[in-house]
Amino acid sequence: MIKLAIFDLDGTLVDSMPYWETSATELLKRDGIRAEDNLCDKFLSMSLPESADYLISKYNLKYTNKEVCRMIDDIMLENYLTKVEIKPYITELLDTYFNLGIKMAVASSTDRELIVACLKKLSLDKYFSYIETSTEIGKSKQHPDIYIKCAKYFNISYKETIIFEDLPYGIIATKPLGFITVGLYDKTSEKHQKTLEKYADYYFKNIDKSSIKKMIEIASK
Repeated sequence: MIKLAIFDLDGTLVDSMPYWETSATELLKRDGIRAEDNLCDKFLSMSLPESADYLISKYNLKYTNKEVCRMIDDIMLENYLTKVEIKPYITELLDTYFNLGIKMAVASSTDRELIVACLKKLSLDKYFSYIETSTEIGKSKQHPDIYIKCAKYFNISYKETIIFEDLPYGIIATKPLGFITVGLYDKTSEKHQKTLEKYADYYFKNIDKSSIKKMIEIASK
């Protein structure tokens, strides 16, 4: 039986990716700069500091990396507190895992302050006893370190750990280590879904009661 479930936040637990799509564009607009098309897609595999470095270099911004990260965080914090909602049926899944005694963690490229605020606002904080971020690890999800640290925190083996992601990067990174992986469809990352489906042990395009039941069965094996 699965003993630990590690969840991505944006696009997996909550429907926040559309707001991340516009956050950098909004920041640039404040300085009268028009963002390139599909700017958000360039950031999907990056940590926030890496994204900030890209913006500073690409658009010759006169801000430090920390200042850009702070401005984007401020934009997103407002969105988390006023607009972002839980993805359909996720609460049912979390309730069942919690009742089964499965430990749960959030592993996200989003900064801790925002994760905590989002989970609390949506009453999801009661499910998660550990949070890890790419910023604190110092590596993006193209590396397995963030998931390894979660498993080590709980002293649970990789083969007893299930990872939920809406993008393929973390799943590709952890595949050689023996983690069980689940890909969940998110419209914002449409162009990455075929890759996600290819590498995930399980993939669900339609998140409904039937697929949630299957996710519960997977964890109960």
